[in-house]
Amino acid sequence: MQSDIRRFNIFACLILLLSLVFVFLKSNPVEPFRLYFQGEKNGYVTAESFNSVPGEIVSYAIKQAESLYGSNQQAVEN
Repeated sequence: MQSDIRRFNIFACLILLLSLVFVFLKSNPVEPFRLYFQGEKNGYVTAESFNSVPGEIVSYAIKQAESLYGSNQQAVEN
């Protein structure tokens, strides 16, 4: 009985370890630094075209940056 529980624990840990290895080695196709236009896979906002971003999104981004960087105004602006 004790050996069956031990085997099960080893098997469960092995499955967990293999799952973690698979997740960490899998490539991530998501590009989090790009803001895509709704409904367009290839159309995204570049640094030169921030004028097309709605003002509410810009103000939200500024608030998030202020909460993240605090009094570092240069980091907030970047």
